[in-house]
Amino acid sequence: RRALREIGSSTITTIHGFYRELLRLNAPALGLDPEFVYLDEGEAGNLFLEAASSALAAAALRDEPGGEVLAAWGWEQSLRVLEVLHQKRVYAPFFVSEDAPDELARALLSLYSVSSELYAARLAGRSLGPTDVELLTLRLLDSPAILERIRQRVHLLLVDEFQDVNPLQAKIFQGLQLPRTLLVGDAKQSIYAFRDAD
Repeated sequence: RRALREIGSSTITTIHGFYRELLRLNAPALGLDPEFVYLDEGEAGNLFLEAASSALAAAALRDEPGGEVLAAWGWEQSLRVLEVLHQKRVYAPFFVSEDAPDELARALLSLYSVSSELYAARLAGRSLGPTDVELLTLRLLDSPAILERIRQRVHLLLVDEFQDVNPLQAKIFQGLQLPRTLLVGDAKQSIYAFRDAD
């Protein structure tokens, strides 16, 4: 009976829906508009491509970071690599050691960073795509006060289809350390390996 009474106050949503709720709850701490618009992957991807194009143009015309990437791969390939990095949000933001021998890798990091900054400036905290939602939710884990606030609001978390979460999503669920979490998954039904679900 108690469970039936409580079910009316439950939130049933997708993983990104859950993350968006956490972000809205803590929007001021992240510099977000609490009424931010959620962009689908296609819209967000197009905006990132526009930002990456601007970064490439700056590299070509004004000798700004990333010129080595453009020289090595040309415009189309450089843009495609940046797009893939953005889509594989599992690894975003990615890091290359300063003492890494690969100059091209460091140039790619610079170009990706500039592209990401231009993209974030365009969204201005008023719109978020799937990558942004995951990365910002991950940032919530850095604040003990925010984590405590979340734990006071979320008493039980049930995540279905857990076999299809990517490593970044898994890290978020692990980092939340909610008192009662139930993860349900079946490796034989995994369909998101292309997003590094494992």
